[in-house]
Amino acid sequence: MSIKDHINKIVILLIFVPVIAIGGIIVWFLANAVSDYDTAATITITIDGKTQTADIAVGEMKLYMSLNRAQAVSYYYNKYNMEMSKDFWDDDSQKETPLEYLKRIALDDLIKIKIRQMHMQYYGILGDISYETFIKNLEDENVRREIAFSTGINEAFGVREYSIDQYYRYLDSKNDLNLKKEMSKENRPLYLSEEGYKEYYEQNKARLYKKEDTAENINVTVKFNHEMNKDKFKLKRTQEEAENLAKEISEKLKADKTIRSIEKISALYKDTEVAQYDYEHEFASSMAKASPEVFSTAREMKEGAVSDPVFFRDCYVVIVNLSKKDVGYKSYEEVQDNVASEYNDKSLDVYIDNKAEEAVISKVKAYNKLKPDQVVQ
Repeated sequence: MSIKDHINKIVILLIFVPVIAIGGIIVWFLANAVSDYDTAATITITIDGKTQTADIAVGEMKLYMSLNRAQAVSYYYNKYNMEMSKDFWDDDSQKETPLEYLKRIALDDLIKIKIRQMHMQYYGILGDISYETFIKNLEDENVRREIAFSTGINEAFGVREYSIDQYYRYLDSKNDLNLKKEMSKENRPLYLSEEGYKEYYEQNKARLYKKEDTAENINVTVKFNHEMNKDKFKLKRTQEEAENLAKEISEKLKADKTIRSIEKISALYKDTEVAQYDYEHEFASSMAKASPEVFSTAREMKEGAVSDPVFFRDCYVVIVNLSKKDVGYKSYEEVQDNVASEYNDKSLDVYIDNKAEEAVISKVKAYNKLKPDQVVQ
């Protein structure tokens, strides 16, 4: 073989070997690439004795890994004093690496969500529950919303564009009521007879359906020099002085029952505001919104009690309870819809938890390739 032939062979090798190598890399990359639509895990459950299967997509795992990322970081910091570093996610000093923990809690969330979706599909509330269809519907909805916001032709409410997370939660909330309605029908998992609802009411009325006690209280308000009342009240009292005066008033009223009236308190402490309130239902509701700290203290007080000073915005308030009356419970007829809703909410959560325990979960190759830096926007 001539020298020229040797040179030609070398040239050919120099040209084709890199091409073959690059081609091999491309083939390997394509074989190992993971799409958001690929399956990360498969879930199998039974509904009405019938086997149902659904896929949890890579995109869904990425979404819930993003949502749970802060929880995972906080968990490892609080429990093991592990701080974020370049090796944090693969640190195997504990039984489970932070990455394994993150994927596990994301999958736990998704199992329950997917079981809900599978029941929505089974009862005809949803059609296709694949992630690919979800993304297509999201894109269509965002186009519709953009047109509505831009042209004003159709009504548009809320955000102009849904993120993946927002749309996922929106659909879950939107369809949840219909799911409870379907599952509450006779011979279905959440069904309860009228007698059953009444029994649930009796068992839970002390916790859920008690009427607000009525009470007569005197509130002694000690204001201090604050931006909120500087112009309205010519006060020279500091916050510390107001707190000390309020403590003095509280101790005096606790020790001497004979001065517990508006007239006597006003005569003793002239630079305060003294008023009597009857805590009826409507007033209690408005008080709860206007002065939540004062209201929460007042509602817990026993008859004849005097509170310690309660700080609220620009003042301290001392509360004197003159009388208190237990007015009982709301009747079953008053709260009938609430009883059904409360029962269905609680029962569905228990039902889904039980189904999640029974579910058979099969993880596939794509699950193992998930990384913590795959954040969904």
